[in-house]
Amino acid sequence: MIKSKKHGFTLSEVLITLTVVGILAVIVIPGLIKDTNNRAMISLLEGTVSSLTNSIQNELLVNGSTQIKDVDAYNNPLEFLKKRFDVKKICDAGGHTFGNATDDTSDCFGDFYKTLEGDYYYNPTQNPVLLSNGVAIDLQTHTNEGGYIPVSVDLNGIQPPNILGIDLWYIYIALETDEQNGIRSGDVGNKKDNNDNPTLKNLCQTGTSWACYSLLVKKGFDANYLE
Repeated sequence: MIKSKKHGFTLSEVLITLTVVGILAVIVIPGLIKDTNNRAMISLLEGTVSSLTNSIQNELLVNGSTQIKDVDAYNNPLEFLKKRFDVKKICDAGGHTFGNATDDTSDCFGDFYKTLEGDYYYNPTQNPVLLSNGVAIDLQTHTNEGGYIPVSVDLNGIQPPNILGIDLWYIYIALETDEQNGIRSGDVGNKKDNNDNPTLKNLCQTGTSWACYSLLVKKGFDANYLE
């Protein structure tokens, strides 16, 4: 009768296996978590832009107007946000500053922001609110950048990393209708630009506010849009 031999793992083999698995987990899991978080951030940004676009166009329709300057989205942004969004808190207006200066909008937006290259970034606010989903949003209706109103959005409010192009984004509302380029007054998105991707990437990394979102759009809202 032939007896079969049973082979098991030795204690040292088990320990070595567990060590290897642990090392792989340390290397792989943070990357997976980061990628998941990045995708969630981009999805939240897309939803915020879509909601803002629909809300503005609905307000124009209700008021029988085709110009954003005729409605609350432009004339009374706080009232517009309260009416159209689930606003948790209206925050004090003020400017974020460099260095160690204090700031009076830390309950909506982060105290200090940085660029992707690590430099301090100035983020002024005019009409900041905090939504119930944790997104901070500010319609800067008294600022006109080449026919566009800048809107700053921090996807997680005061929480870190507070970096332009990761959780802080600038999107833009068109002031005037541009039929030639298919833009309606009140459309929300990115500024019209003719820059190539490498140029936009450099502008984004060095702190040009509109460039990050513009590049993200051109990359099809890929969470790894900088690669």
